[in-house]
Amino acid sequence: MNYIGISRGGTGTIGIINENDEPYISQVPWSWFRVGGHKHLNYKKFVELLKPYVPVQENEVRQKINAMAVVEKPIGFMWKKSASINIQKFIASNRFFEAEMGILEALGIPVTLVEPANWQRDMFTNKYHKMTEKQASLELGNDLFPELKQSKAKDNS
Repeated sequence: MNYIGISRGGTGTIGIINENDEPYISQVPWSWFRVGGHKHLNYKKFVELLKPYVPVQENEVRQKINAMAVVEKPIGFMWKKSASINIQKFIASNRFFEAEMGILEALGIPVTLVEPANWQRDMFTNKYHKMTEKQASLELGNDLFPELKQSKAKDNS
């Protein structure tokens, strides 16, 4: 089984662990949309990335599912002065999420949605729990996959 993890938004990341337990990491492919000046999902590159994991038709009735995607849900909109959110980032995150979900559904790749707070609670234990989300994600990723070690979170926001 191949596992595909997708974090949200235009600065999100795709992580894949293939059947041989080999990890692969990539930024979510995006393109600049001139009208309105915002990022959007690069559909062609996203589909190319996922095509090797499309279910295979075994016979007339049965498909072999060879991948599962775990996708981080986009953040909900909260309007509090103490926890304000950049409305542009909120819209972009949801735009990317909807496009990614449509492509995963069209390709037939099963999806499990995960709340950010749930995976963070389960993953950010001990040494990670006092770090910011970005720093903890970077440190945890480097600890789990030293061969893909990153020195800085690749985030354009």
